[in-house]
Amino acid sequence: MPCARAPRSWSWPAEFGDARTRSFTDAHEAARKAAAAAFAVRQRLDDAVPETPEQRRDLLVELISGLTRADRDLDARVAEFDALRDLLIDAPNRLAALTEQLVATRVRLPASEAAWAELAAGFPEPAVAPVRDNVAMARQRLDFAEQSIADGRAAIARPAGEQGAAVAAIRAAESAIGQAGTLLDAVDHAADTIRESTAALPAAVEALRADIAAAERVPELADAVAKARAALDADPANPMAAHAAVTTADADLDAAVAAATERARRADLLAQTTAAATARITAAEDYIGTRRGAVGAAARTRLAEARRHLDAAATADPDTAQRHARAALDLAARAAPRPSRTCAAGKPPAPRNPAATWARCSAAS
Repeated sequence: MPCARAPRSWSWPAEFGDARTRSFTDAHEAARKAAAAAFAVRQRLDDAVPETPEQRRDLLVELISGLTRADRDLDARVAEFDALRDLLIDAPNRLAALTEQLVATRVRLPASEAAWAELAAGFPEPAVAPVRDNVAMARQRLDFAEQSIADGRAAIARPAGEQGAAVAAIRAAESAIGQAGTLLDAVDHAADTIRESTAALPAAVEALRADIAAAERVPELADAVAKARAALDADPANPMAAHAAVTTADADLDAAVAAATERARRADLLAQTTAAATARITAAEDYIGTRRGAVGAAARTRLAEARRHLDAAATADPDTAQRHARAALDLAARAAPRPSRTCAAGKPPAPRNPAATWARCSAAS
């Protein structure tokens, strides 16, 4: 039977702080409650009051499912907490590796500054505006990472049980160095990205114009067309932003056209099914009305149900309406089968008593 397991050391919450350990503490408390509830169920099963087999089964299912769920949640939290512990144990190595990454990223700053100067001189200001502040922001991230590494080293120098702050410092440094690298990458690759966007923009604009022209023929797409048309006003002096706006607008318009096409297809199918069901019901009503007592209750019941489904289809949402219309069509078809040389009862019609034959066929249907 699953059981609730306590953490290896309850000094961890104090070392890592309540915020980082709250999820584990909550899971542990939930597991304790689940264990207490399981013992209560077990006591109920063992007391002098007998349960029926069904009650005993339900209680056992409740006991096992509650403990299994608590055990699974606790396992997940333990894994998270083990990661914190392992990070703290390996903190000296992690801090050393972060220091190397910090240095490697810092040495990129002069080259990125030169790349930015070339960008500013070679492209219009709107085109390079997205990366204008990247180098400065990268330097700020690296300064923050350097301070975090220093904080981490100070934390691991403290006595055991007081080193938990190193975890936050390491993760902060990792994040800051990663962000700095991304910012510098954007500057280093901006020239190529701008050229690629500039080259691709005319074709993207033409594709969007063509899609707009096609979509304008569908009245319900007016709003989608208006949004797509607004993207055509994007400033070509910022080719990256303009290309992104045009391609996004084209994708959104394609999705709107696809949705409208599907709605139209479903509407046509519903109209066809409803028309067929209406014709079948009318034919069945004529069929039954001309035979009256010769038609059994089964056929009349099917006809009434067919009419009910057809009426329901008129006010339902498209998917539900289609199901109602289909049901109406099927029921109407079964209410008035085509007469043949051999009826549904499997007996040939009696030439001198057709009413009895129709009654027998209707009852069999």
